[in-house]
Amino acid sequence: GVTGVQTCALPIYEDEKQNLYITKKSELIEIIKQVMETEYAACNLVASRSERNYYVWTHRLLVTRFMILEGAPSMIDFGREIFHSEVSHINNWCKYNISDGPAFHYYSELIVLIYQTEITNNMNFYLGFSAHNQKPYIISSFNDFLNLMHEGGNLCSDLLQDFPQHESIWYFLRRIVSIHLYLFQDLLQLFQENCLSESPS
Repeated sequence: GVTGVQTCALPIYEDEKQNLYITKKSELIEIIKQVMETEYAACNLVASRSERNYYVWTHRLLVTRFMILEGAPSMIDFGREIFHSEVSHINNWCKYNISDGPAFHYYSELIVLIYQTEITNNMNFYLGFSAHNQKPYIISSFNDFLNLMHEGGNLCSDLLQDFPQHESIWYFLRRIVSIHLYLFQDLLQLFQENCLSESPS
């Protein structure tokens, strides 16, 4: 009889622990969200008052890096939301602040960050050579990443037609071209490796 009571009580205790874990995890995620939103709001305020402020964009990059590099798998949806929001924000900002070199640098670092952490780690998955990715991803498909780079390239093309002398625009374009070249190299190596592994001995 005692054994039966203990056996019945165990699942209830485990359920309580699971519910407590879920509750605490949700609370921690909300705290992180609030902190990040506060930091972004502070960056927006200072950037609007102090153009070409290197410290603002460096701090913003630190916050975004944390979300992408250190964010828990359970926060991936929030991370994806943050990233796409940041791309939209910085693209719009650069359109109307063409002399803001630190802002263009931030834009390029967003693309580099995704390339280094998402694309290179999941290249086999994106291209169909593997059924599994190594980690939850911000970019849902390889085409999404190409679209991200094309969006940045189109911004440069549009701005350079009217402002061909602005160094910050040319710098950003060089970064995008460099990422394209590295991407092509990685793709060539990947296809070679997979073709060699599949070829008959």
